[in-house]
Amino acid sequence: MLAAAATVSSDPSIQQQLVEQLLAGYETAAGQASSLTDYYNQTEEKGLEQHGGNIARADINGLFKEILDNPQAFGLTNTVGMACPPGVSASACSSAMPGFNASQNYLFADHLHPGPQVHTIIAQYIQSIIAAPVQATYLNQSVQSMAQGSRTTLNSRYQQLRQGENPVGSLGMFGGYSGGYQRYDNNEAEGHGNHNNLTVGVDYQLNEQVLLGGLIAGSLDKQRPDDNYHYDAAVFRPPCSAIYAPGRRGWMAIYTT
Repeated sequence: MLAAAATVSSDPSIQQQLVEQLLAGYETAAGQASSLTDYYNQTEEKGLEQHGGNIARADINGLFKEILDNPQAFGLTNTVGMACPPGVSASACSSAMPGFNASQNYLFADHLHPGPQVHTIIAQYIQSIIAAPVQATYLNQSVQSMAQGSRTTLNSRYQQLRQGENPVGSLGMFGGYSGGYQRYDNNEAEGHGNHNNLTVGVDYQLNEQVLLGGLIAGSLDKQRPDDNYHYDAAVFRPPCSAIYAPGRRGWMAIYTT
């Protein structure tokens, strides 16, 4: 802006006044444009909600506000100017073109279109909001795997008790481990993960009909579904007690945690 003001007057004080006026006009116009954009986005969002369906709306306006609030965090050094020469559209612009400004990282390539770096940020943002629901479902796999391992170990103990006598007053111990390596074949990133589940329990034959028991379960997972999404999970299930009452044809189990 200072260079533009210099074309009008060589007086530094006048140049500064022109810069301040230009900045004030820009901020006013930017505020009005932002208000109109917010209104349009709110209207569009309400319209989409009325139609229902599973729609993920990309809030590009909100993303731009984040960029403007802290452009350095996104690797940008200029949010006012543009990289392409004046009057040249981004579709016809290249870094080899005379007048192209490569001295800074610009928010805009021309008067309307974002630059390549910002396009990359937008693409990453859209990818993240589409992938987020799927990625969130991965987080419960550790708990589910641990619960399944505990049930398998407990069922094995049931089968053992069915097949053999357990004298009154006897104390028993049981345990189980399960683990494995998993490949995520449903994506191009060739993600992978591994899980480890351990269950340890004890039981006491109170009388001929009632067996008291308890168990502790834990899980340790390292999941890498894709290149952009990694998580480690350590899950511990506190001691849970159980009362098992043998019936004529099976067992009735009552769990408390």
